[in-house]
Amino acid sequence: MQKRGKLVAVCVAGVAMAVCSVASQAVASVYTLPPGGNILANSSTFPVGGTILDTVTTPFTSSTIDGTVISQVISGDSSNPYGGLTFTYSLSLNMFSSDSASEMTIGSYGGFVTDVSYNLIGGEVAPSNFTRSTTGNGSVIRFSWSNGGGIMPGQTGALIVVQTAAQAFTSASGGVIDSQTVNISTLAPVPEPGVASLFVAALGAFALWRRNSK
Repeated sequence: MQKRGKLVAVCVAGVAMAVCSVASQAVASVYTLPPGGNILANSSTFPVGGTILDTVTTPFTSSTIDGTVISQVISGDSSNPYGGLTFTYSLSLNMFSSDSASEMTIGSYGGFVTDVSYNLIGGEVAPSNFTRSTTGNGSVIRFSWSNGGGIMPGQTGALIVVQTAAQAFTSASGGVIDSQTVNISTLAPVPEPGVASLFVAALGAFALWRRNSK
């Protein structure tokens, strides 16, 4: 019984250390977008270096919006403050698209610390702000172009850069939005249980052991 108690205690301590470790990495900047957050879009020169692990090009079409989203995942981005994977997204509309695009959403970011910025190569449309959902521990990130009517037909939005501590990636769902939402497939982090949830579970296991031992 004593050995089991020690094991549970070690698990609780280990998870607590993990919480502290993650917290120490989360150094806020003008780019940091927490769950439920809403920040002005700031330009950057990110990513810096690294290796492109995968690229997904997703054409989309509807009765009003037509275009393409290109997503990439990069390992070894030296400007990433969290030391994990960096994800980039580029949204462009075809010349014959009958409507503009004001927003794009990407899912699968729940539980991750994120820095979000954009960079311009020349002629792209800069975003206005970035928001993140409160549900799902911040699972959905929204990129908005609310200035000047959004991305017009024949235009390309600025490259959106999302830096994370994630170590793995997967296909995820997203959407391009204006008068309607068009579903798209992109790259995003592999969903992971939040460290805080693991901590609570470990505390629960410890309390249950204490009660049973009595």
